[in-house]
Amino acid sequence: MIDECTYLGEHTTACGCATVPGRSYCEAHLWLVYRQGSAVTRKKDTRTANAVWDLQAELDSIVEELIEEGMDL
Repeated sequence: MIDECTYLGEHTTACGCATVPGRSYCEAHLWLVYRQGSAVTRKKDTRTANAVWDLQAELDSIVEELIEEGMDL
Protein backbone atom coordinates (compact mmCIF):
# COMPACT_ATOMS: atom_id res chain seq x y z
CA MET A 1 0.00 0.00 0.00
CA ILE A 2 1.23 3.47 -0.87
CA ASP A 3 1.32 5.92 2.05
CA GLU A 4 2.73 8.99 0.28
CA CYS A 5 1.18 10.95 -2.57
CA THR A 6 2.72 10.02 -5.95
CA TYR A 7 1.53 13.14 -7.79
CA LEU A 8 4.30 14.66 -9.92
CA GLY A 9 2.59 17.42 -11.87
CA GLU A 10 5.30 19.53 -13.47
CA HIS A 11 7.90 18.48 -10.87
CA THR A 12 10.41 15.65 -10.86
CA THR A 13 9.72 14.59 -7.27
CA ALA A 14 6.46 13.32 -5.84
CA CYS A 15 4.29 15.41 -3.50
CA GLY A 16 4.89 13.16 -0.49
CA CYS A 17 1.76 14.14 1.47
CA ALA A 18 -0.32 11.45 3.19
CA THR A 19 -2.64 9.68 0.73
CA VAL A 20 -6.39 9.30 0.77
CA PRO A 21 -7.14 5.73 1.92
CA GLY A 22 -7.20 3.38 -1.06
CA ARG A 23 -5.63 5.89 -3.48
CA SER A 24 -2.14 6.90 -4.54
CA TYR A 25 -2.77 10.65 -4.16
CA CYS A 26 -3.35 13.13 -1.35
CA GLU A 27 -6.66 14.96 -1.04
CA ALA A 28 -5.27 18.06 -2.76
CA HIS A 29 -4.19 16.14 -5.86
CA LEU A 30 -6.84 13.41 -6.04
CA TRP A 31 -9.33 15.45 -8.09
CA LEU A 32 -6.60 16.79 -10.34
CA VAL A 33 -5.91 13.22 -11.39
CA TYR A 34 -9.49 11.92 -11.25
CA ARG A 35 -11.50 14.95 -12.33
CA GLN A 36 -14.86 14.87 -10.64
CA GLY A 37 -17.60 14.20 -13.18
CA SER A 38 -15.21 13.22 -15.97
CA ALA A 39 -16.91 9.84 -16.43
CA VAL A 40 -20.17 11.62 -17.23
CA THR A 41 -18.39 13.73 -19.84
CA ARG A 42 -16.80 10.67 -21.39
CA LYS A 43 -20.19 8.91 -21.59
CA LYS A 44 -21.68 12.01 -23.18
CA ASP A 45 -18.79 12.17 -25.67
CA THR A 46 -19.28 8.47 -26.47
CA ARG A 47 -23.00 9.01 -27.10
CA THR A 48 -22.23 11.97 -29.36
CA ALA A 49 -19.61 10.00 -31.29
CA ASN A 50 -22.03 7.09 -31.72
CA ALA A 51 -24.70 9.43 -33.06
CA VAL A 52 -22.22 10.87 -35.57
CA TRP A 53 -21.17 7.37 -36.68
CA ASP A 54 -24.85 6.43 -37.13
CA LEU A 55 -25.42 9.51 -39.30
CA GLN A 56 -22.29 8.72 -41.32
CA ALA A 57 -23.51 5.16 -41.91
CA GLU A 58 -26.91 6.45 -43.00
CA LEU A 59 -25.34 8.94 -45.42
CA ASP A 60 -23.07 6.22 -46.84
CA SER A 61 -26.07 3.97 -47.50
CA ILE A 62 -27.91 6.84 -49.23
CA VAL A 63 -24.89 7.56 -51.43
CA GLU A 64 -24.61 3.86 -52.36
CA GLU A 65 -28.30 3.78 -53.23
CA LEU A 66 -27.97 6.89 -55.43
CA ILE A 67 -24.96 5.40 -57.21
CA GLU A 68 -26.90 2.15 -57.83
CA GLU A 69 -29.72 4.23 -59.35
CA GLY A 70 -27.24 5.75 -61.78
CA MET A 71 -26.53 9.12 -60.26
CA ASP A 72 -22.97 10.26 -60.94
CA LEU A 73 -21.45 11.68 -57.80
